[in-house]
Amino acid sequence: MKIRLLFILAFCCAPFVKGSSYDSIELLINKEKLIQLPETENCDTICDIKGYKVHLIMHGEEISHIGLNLFTDEMKRSTDKLLLDFVEKALLAKVLNVKSNVYDRLVINKGVLADFSSLSPQSDYSLNNSNSKSMTIEWPLSDRCVSITMPLNYDVLSTGSREEIENDFITKIKNFKGSRISFEPLDTTKLEPYGENKYIYAGPCCNNKYITRNIYLNSDNISPVFDVQSPVESIANLFIFPSEISDSIKVNLTILKHEYGEKENFVIPLSQLLAACEDNGCIVFWGMEKYEEGFLEGSLFLYNQYRGYDHVIKIECNPKVVLNKQGHIKAHASLFIPTNNIQNLYSPYIKKDDNEKIKYDK
Repeated sequence: MKIRLLFILAFCCAPFVKGSSYDSIELLINKEKLIQLPETENCDTICDIKGYKVHLIMHGEEISHIGLNLFTDEMKRSTDKLLLDFVEKALLAKVLNVKSNVYDRLVINKGVLADFSSLSPQSDYSLNNSNSKSMTIEWPLSDRCVSITMPLNYDVLSTGSREEIENDFITKIKNFKGSRISFEPLDTTKLEPYGENKYIYAGPCCNNKYITRNIYLNSDNISPVFDVQSPVESIANLFIFPSEISDSIKVNLTILKHEYGEKENFVIPLSQLLAACEDNGCIVFWGMEKYEEGFLEGSLFLYNQYRGYDHVIKIECNPKVVLNKQGHIKAHASLFIPTNNIQNLYSPYIKKDDNEKIKYDK
């Protein structure tokens, strides 16, 4: 059986690795017959390699994930799936004595490798992100603790060039099939009156108090506002609150590449664009800059807290045309902007008094 270890990662999300230390893991498994690879078309199983529990996922004849079994799917969804996948793979590489410039970025700074043989997804752990520059994960044991640390930046999982990582990410956006992450359960104690018949549900801020994850709700049934009579609020909800409505909204996206003067343009469903970024660990924030004569301008900030970067997308649209599904959102994206270039990126929501609130002409 020909097995190829898949790492379809994107610029911010998964490594494009040349020379393939990932292939080294695969070759070792096959050569040393460390495990019996299943013959089934799809497989998600736990196997034993040298006394360590290893999580193996296969689709067809391709291994889509292999690594120590340390995190649940829910843990990965709540942080950065690709990053935690990488932690599991890098630790398996150490078990197999696979040397790699990529894997060696992960360092065991407390305890020894053998300690991981006793850990499982049910083990308690804590994760610390130090100013988006490094990450430490610590597991308490009965008489001590074991921990790993690794640097954080957009290319931490990759040895590819900026251009290669960027192109991988663009490919992922174009081909992504998954869905968006569900919005948090609504806490009604956070609702604030907004206008005559609406609530604002206050979310965290990004960079400043006007770039937020705020959503707007109808006061009669606490449902998200999607109404051409409320264009500003509806567009905000379109970006922040996952819904079937965004499946049919198209974005005419131009990506400004790292190489000066290079760009790529294509049309993509809004939900697909945002879902691909969320799958890479990004959180969506929206800031409206101007709404005049039926035309809206603003910016999306797609913030990856655990790898220290943002994708910033400049948005222009006629909300009524977009909400009536008669036209596209126009967008220009700049990728992988280091978080340390943006101050106070993840601040708590600041409640504004009447004098501070932006007045929109509707």
